[in-house]
Amino acid sequence: MQLIRNWWGRYSLQVILVGLGLGAAWTLKQTQAEVLVETYRLIAQPFQAEYSSRQILENAQVLELQYRITEIEQQNQNLRKLLKVKSLGTPEGIWSGVIGRSADAWWQQLVINRGTNQGIKKGAIALASGGLAGRVTNVFSNS
Repeated sequence: MQLIRNWWGRYSLQVILVGLGLGAAWTLKQTQAEVLVETYRLIAQPFQAEYSSRQILENAQVLELQYRITEIEQQNQNLRKLLKVKSLGTPEGIWSGVIGRSADAWWQQLVINRGTNQGIKKGAIALASGGLAGRVTNVFSNS
């Protein structure tokens, strides 16, 4: 009996902690950690952005439009194959950045950071992300 008391006196805290740990692990497994999920949700709620129904609707519309675009692109490729249309490929070009704009809105001229040193020629076509931007009217060595 004295042996059991000595053992319990020495290891009682460890036995209780192991028992509590096993009980907590079993409870988490049985509840699928719902307590932790709810606790995390309550703690993190002030830091999360709230979305209005309008934003949710707009996001859904964007996703739908993106899906339609990919579908139309696939149909376009299929039609090109059926009609045996040859692709022109991507034309070679010279990438540049805009370093200046005209002050008046009448002519809407841009100055780019490429010139004759990089192969730009007068009369060349200038393209932008939205399509045709214009023609090159003046060329200098680096602009």
